[in-house]
Amino acid sequence: MAQICTVCRHHDLDVINRELVAGQVSVESIANQYGLTGSSIRRHTEQHLRVELAEAADERGGLAAGLLAHLDSILTDLASVRSNAKLTGNGALLIKAASAEGRMLIEVGSRLGLAEELVATHDEAVAVVTAMRSVLPRHPEIAQEFKGEFEKLGQAALARAVASIVDRRRELAS
Repeated sequence: MAQICTVCRHHDLDVINRELVAGQVSVESIANQYGLTGSSIRRHTEQHLRVELAEAADERGGLAAGLLAHLDSILTDLASVRSNAKLTGNGALLIKAASAEGRMLIEVGSRLGLAEELVATHDEAVAVVTAMRSVLPRHPEIAQEFKGEFEKLGQAALARAVASIVDRRRELAS
């Protein structure tokens, strides 16, 4: 027998849904506040709230289409900045543009109930890049190894980004 969604049965369903859509509070915080589990909130978001959001978007088609066009425009601009940073070997700009693009996609995904895992992955990637930007300039031999590995993997832009971090550190030192 199919189990009924505990969130849909909850007497504060409308408030919970508004908080999920607003995206200002974590799933775990919402679960704790209303005596639910994080997994029940995630299931509800995936199975029920996304359907309601899609239906609302159909009802407000003009608004949804305008929002999607705006998001697409921003993502296109960020991709262009990222592409230019790759071409010019500007590692710092490449990292900033990719990070901004990632944060935006995660924000949109989280509003749709899709990004809980992406946030952790993004945060981990940012931590790795931050650590590399701190360590590699002080250890050019390790930077060279990273550069070589990125080249072997066909990641020329990342190889140039690593080289630019080291070059910039050398410029500052002289």
